[in-house]
Amino acid sequence: KPIRNDYLASLCGLSTVYFRKLFVEVFASPPINYIHAVRIRKAKENLHVESEEQFVSLPFVVTNNNYY
Repeated sequence: KPIRNDYLASLCGLSTVYFRKLFVEVFASPPINYIHAVRIRKAKENLHVESEEQFVSLPFVVTNNNYY
């Protein structure tokens, strides 16, 4: 779902232009770049968790003759 600067600015009670200016000063990156980085990080975490869940279930499948 898109997150727009005007929405974020309204949450802070700031104008869109001033919000973006402050955001860049604090994070050294525009809000859209920050949002993309957070989404990518969360996706990597989710992939890692899913991989671990599959890896943990593999010994059960291999050792349980009644599974099939």
